[in-house]
Amino acid sequence: MSNDQLWLSVGLVGQAFFSMRFVVQWIVSEKRQESVIPLSFWFFSIGGGLTLFTYALHRLDPSSSSARGRASSCTRETSI
Repeated sequence: MSNDQLWLSVGLVGQAFFSMRFVVQWIVSEKRQESVIPLSFWFFSIGGGLTLFTYALHRLDPSSSSARGRASSCTRETSI
């Protein structure tokens, strides 16, 4: 496995973890017949978020931070 494939796997795993929080909340809420946010929701959220953040830092991907991208484009427009 090449280095690029390894980092792609890290990004996909992070996305899967982050997406699992929706699935977990849905299953638990259906079982209890009320809207709840279980503890596992937060573990998936934090774990997936940190994994995706690590992946974005490795790639130096500015698109993962849309607020930073909008701020820099606004700065360029006003300085012209």
